[in-house]
Amino acid sequence: MPESTKNKGRPFGGIGLVFDNSFKTVEYRFLNRHLAFFHLKQNNFEIIIIGVYMPFDDSKKRDESKSIYELTLSYIHVLINKYKNLSIPVIILGDFNADLNRHTNNRFDSILRNFVEDNDLVVLDEIFPQKNNFTFSPNGVASEIKSKIDNIFVPRSMYAHFTNTNYEILNHVLNTSDHLAINLLFECKIDELTRNNNENREYFKSSPDFQSNSFQRL
Repeated sequence: MPESTKNKGRPFGGIGLVFDNSFKTVEYRFLNRHLAFFHLKQNNFEIIIIGVYMPFDDSKKRDESKSIYELTLSYIHVLINKYKNLSIPVIILGDFNADLNRHTNNRFDSILRNFVEDNDLVVLDEIFPQKNNFTFSPNGVASEIKSKIDNIFVPRSMYAHFTNTNYEILNHVLNTSDHLAINLLFECKIDELTRNNNENREYFKSSPDFQSNSFQRL
């Protein structure tokens, strides 16, 4: 390839999902470059994973970036209500390019705070104390510039059905990214979500085994 046509650096945006082969894909859609949702099913258990890679507050395109940010949040709002009415648990996760605890002139911070409040979302890192109080550092963990722009949210009405939940921001020595990984483990009461009258409760447990090869990729 001629040198003039090569693109260097990390491309902006991108969402993907890797999941165990025991799940069936009911539906998935990439709604735009910032948002995708995945409807997965395993036996009687169904779950919606909403993945985001939100735009940043671009000073050169203030109106455009703000419009895209708010439009993407409106899509998420519609998805939350749709599946909440169907009693299917929803998890929203990814890079929101906004920090709920940062109080600066970044407009997206306040927009995201209002969205979380208006949709009554549980912010998991506020429930579980963390050793690492950031998820993004552009110049490595030693950098003074840090923010918590990666999050996992759960609608409060659904969170009551989650048990043995654990949320952890991971700072691994082998991680070469400017973002830290987030690990979420939970169990979910299937019968309460599906209104199943079966007296024997079933539990779904999210605990992936990344050493196995039984994964699908979308």
